[in-house]
Amino acid sequence: MSVFFILSGFVLPISWFKGRKTNSISGAAFRRYFRLMLPMFVILSIYYFVAKFDLPRKMTTFEKIKHKAFPQLILDGLIGGWWMNQDYMGLTWTLSVELFASYWIFLLSFVVIHYRGTFWVYFLIFFFLYTPRLTDAYHYTNYGFQSMYTVPKTRLFDTAIRQHMPTFFWGVMFCDLEHDKNIRRLDSLRDLDWWW
Repeated sequence: MSVFFILSGFVLPISWFKGRKTNSISGAAFRRYFRLMLPMFVILSIYYFVAKFDLPRKMTTFEKIKHKAFPQLILDGLIGGWWMNQDYMGLTWTLSVELFASYWIFLLSFVVIHYRGTFWVYFLIFFFLYTPRLTDAYHYTNYGFQSMYTVPKTRLFDTAIRQHMPTFFWGVMFCDLEHDKNIRRLDSLRDLDWWW
């Protein structure tokens, strides 16, 4: 998942870093929900109709959604899936984190270019996001950065956001490095002999 999240952090602000046009951020922020919601809604609908028509071989496969009415499917597809409703699929948590993080990516991308000390801003953000992880890992604090697999379902969204938000910001920083107007800092890596 980390590669997927870093890639999202890199790709989402790419038009902003290339052109510096405000409508690239505002338009992308407006369209983001619909771009994620429509494919997920189609997949959830397929799951729903497969369960309703008793098509799976194991009857326990779709027991969480078999009793749901069609308006519940619409509510789950439009809203519930984005708040970690995992009745349909377990991996829908990634899309809820993706949607939430997308807006932070747009905000960070927009803000960070207005400062001369861009990398100080990145440093402060990473310091803010990674310090609680480190202090929890060494049992100095208890901010709740435990594994997502041991978290009760009521805290899954909160924990997933806290654990994966820094991963998106790595992608934003790499995108900023790659599309800097003055110097392309990643070209020095490409000039090395080991680069493919």
